[in-house]
Amino acid sequence: LRETLHLKSYWLVGIALSITMMTSGSINFHQIPYLIEHGLQPGQAALVITVWSIMGAAGSIFGGILAQRITMRRTMIGTLVLMALTIPLLARATTLRDGLLYALTNGLAFGSHVTFMQVIHADYFGRFHVGKIRGSFQPVQLGMNAIGPPLIGIWYDQLGSYDGVFIIFVSMFLIAAICYVFAPYPKKSLIPPKKITD
Repeated sequence: LRETLHLKSYWLVGIALSITMMTSGSINFHQIPYLIEHGLQPGQAALVITVWSIMGAAGSIFGGILAQRITMRRTMIGTLVLMALTIPLLARATTLRDGLLYALTNGLAFGSHVTFMQVIHADYFGRFHVGKIRGSFQPVQLGMNAIGPPLIGIWYDQLGSYDGVFIIFVSMFLIAAICYVFAPYPKKSLIPPKKITD
């Protein structure tokens, strides 16, 4: 942990994860009310989220295959960009077809990304001290995840609509992607060498 604190990538990965957790938590919490408010029946909104969840499961498998080819870091960047590009689909979703298009595309990207959020520290810094390294930033990440939904709720209460909030969501995903762009893998491996035993 002491070594990682001196690495730019430690801070950028932590910031990216915190931003992603806040944004994703807000979207997950508010997407059903938003869909219902914009014309979908409750059953239709539930169907959209069901398809979104199924695509998320598929995305975790697809992302794993992709990460083996282009690295986990690049996969994280790609999924963040894809999530940013698909948020406007949710913003314009006034029919079941629109909602399903969002579910198919965003769900795939989200499923891939959320899977790697659990292991990105091990990919960057090795597995030997991953508990301390990952845990050191968890309070910030979980705090951001907790504060996102009520902040968007306050936005809605004050303005009476979700208009404009999707621009923030897109921007946050892109900022997180940029963090990974400038977060190179450490040159020195933090995994200790194997001990030679008799």
